[in-house]
Amino acid sequence: MATFFVLFLILPIHFIGCSKFDPTTHRGWPLINDKRCGIRTQLKTGGGKYASIGEFPWLVEFIFTLKKGNVTGFCTATIISDQFVLLPAYCRYKEPHPSKIIVGNVDRNKDVDCDTKSNICEPPMKQYGVEKFFRSNDAYSTDVSSIGLVKIQGKFEFNDFVAPICLEYGELLSKDYTGTEAEFAGWNNINDPDVKPDPSSSVLQKMTLPIQNESVCIDSINYILGPHPNQQIDIKSYVCAGGMQGQHISPWDTGGVLAVSQSVAGDIPRFFGVGVRAMSSGVDFIADVFTRISYHLEWIMDTIANESV
Repeated sequence: MATFFVLFLILPIHFIGCSKFDPTTHRGWPLINDKRCGIRTQLKTGGGKYASIGEFPWLVEFIFTLKKGNVTGFCTATIISDQFVLLPAYCRYKEPHPSKIIVGNVDRNKDVDCDTKSNICEPPMKQYGVEKFFRSNDAYSTDVSSIGLVKIQGKFEFNDFVAPICLEYGELLSKDYTGTEAEFAGWNNINDPDVKPDPSSSVLQKMTLPIQNESVCIDSINYILGPHPNQQIDIKSYVCAGGMQGQHISPWDTGGVLAVSQSVAGDIPRFFGVGVRAMSSGVDFIADVFTRISYHLEWIMDTIANESV
């Protein structure tokens, strides 16, 4: 079976401002940030390039098949509730295609993943049908500032290996993450100076990236998009990370979430999703660019509240 990864067009930018939103007052608040959100399994996570079982329980595969032939498209998506996953809007074309969500995998080529040191195994991977795909931008645009939601058929069964990531609230919505170490993982190739690239790997790969300030982010976006002053995009709708020598996300790694470990109001540390993979130059010293999740938080919660059963 042939496989391709979603490519997209990107638009020029001009930077503008944005408004605030308090998710805890929204009617959809009880539907997100489940008690399991952002918590890893008790297993010790491994070092190096490859993820351990239970290390990224919120990451799933969104797979769809094109009408012609058996060519499949693939994006990494992120669980945010028992019915919804988050991903870039460009992961879905205009035409409806058969699609599915696969959960519980570290190695895409295995039905069951096991930790060889502890002899602990994940439950078998599970597939869910897709009920509906939503876009923050109603138009079928390839604009990377748009974000997407997939509602699955049925509900996820949460356990140590399948769980949602937390969405930001409270003090995190105004927090300056500059310098914070964030984590990213995906099933496609990432480049890191400490490890040898393996573009053929089917195993979930991870890396740690420092979050950059807005100035670096603007420079990175301008480098990737080029000097076109007409398109209005709020710099607050993006967050950038990485940009070190030899360290960047492959342009083929579509989707995926930038996650930070934080504690809010005395709660235990949890992983919060701050950005969804948007674009990368693959060039040293140019940061990877992510769509800021909190920028779309009201739309996300409206959609979940309106569509949940």
